[in-house]
Amino acid sequence: MKTVFAIFAFVTAFVAQLCAGDAKPDKTKPAVKEVTVDEAEKLIANTPDLIVLDVRIPEEFEHEHIKGAVNVNVFDVDFERLVAALDQTKPVLVHCASGRRSTKAITQMTGKVKFPQIYHMNEGFSAWKAAKKPFEGKPLPKEFKGAPPK
Repeated sequence: MKTVFAIFAFVTAFVAQLCAGDAKPDKTKPAVKEVTVDEAEKLIANTPDLIVLDVRIPEEFEHEHIKGAVNVNVFDVDFERLVAALDQTKPVLVHCASGRRSTKAITQMTGKVKFPQIYHMNEGFSAWKAAKKPFEGKPLPKEFKGAPPK
């Protein structure tokens, strides 16, 4: 019985090794690196050509945003075309308010853009503000209800 188990374990390990050898990274898709707000702040300070892509709705962006950010609403029917019009030779930092819409944006961008690096500030602008990071704009009105439903 021990011999059968040993043979089974060997064959399983061998097959796993063969399959792992076939897996090659897709060089056509940019890597996505998850970053915290502290890491994002350092990227913005130390990467002069970084595009800060805010995918919230225009009303949110108009009131508060990271200085120098570009707004492309993830719910816009032309989202993919508008993102593709950005300089694809520069790295991009994508964010929304809390991470949900930016995750959707990155999913839509995957395989369609050629940015050398995509950074995802997955905690979003809410965490940026909570960490007292610098931003431009004025507070949203209390009656503002947020992003439209999906």
